[in-house]
Amino acid sequence: MLTKFEDDLRRGKVGERIFVEDFLKFLGFKYEDVSDRQSFRIEGADFLLPTGLVDVKANYKDDKKIIIEDWANILTEKKGWFYTSSAKLFIFISTKTRTMIILPNTGELHHWYESSKDNYELKKNKVSVDRRGNRWQSAFRIVPIKDIPMGVAIYKLQRI
Repeated sequence: MLTKFEDDLRRGKVGERIFVEDFLKFLGFKYEDVSDRQSFRIEGADFLLPTGLVDVKANYKDDKKIIIEDWANILTEKKGWFYTSSAKLFIFISTKTRTMIILPNTGELHHWYESSKDNYELKKNKVSVDRRGNRWQSAFRIVPIKDIPMGVAIYKLQRI
């Protein structure tokens, strides 16, 4: 079964909305939503903050693991967002519990990942198709956040 690019984008919007409501607006951060601008999609960014670009991923499953995309298209060897994103922060969001994992996108993170990624199985998604019929297949690794030596922040807005 093929998935559609538009469906992937729709799922991502749910996480972006949670990030705005529970984090940016709650803390009063100034921001610009750039997720629908092609130039920022190329940079791998959804939001522009005074401190830099942020990339939001709505794929966290509340299991203390994150998904890192190695390949955007393994069929054409196009690198995934982990390698191509200009974002200063990666935000992984659970749409179920609204928990956020915040991970700085640093050289230290990339060095660690390159030297450690073979410890995690490379998994392939199903083949997808865009509206023009182009096919792609992304590939990723699931990484326990406890393994990331530079640490992560876990954020969840508590409503009392």
